[in-house]
Amino acid sequence: MTSVNALGATLAQLRDAVERATRDTLRGGHDRLAPLPRAGLLTPSHLVDGVHPGDEGHALLARAVAENLTGNKFLRTIFGKALD
Repeated sequence: MTSVNALGATLAQLRDAVERATRDTLRGGHDRLAPLPRAGLLTPSHLVDGVHPGDEGHALLARAVAENLTGNKFLRTIFGKALD
């Protein structure tokens, strides 16, 4: 069974909506945005209210961001070059 939040949305639906908004923003010409693709990173158990991550969820998100910044691929997207 898939968990839904108070508005009836599942975590997958929320993730899809955020990813769709990100793609639309990028297509609109925004050049300072770098998507962080990590489908399945959070589970409903990481969301304290069905929408917002709790402590463990935030720790997972922070780790995913740090891993991608360390590789410079997002810095390259944002600044046009890797930073040393």
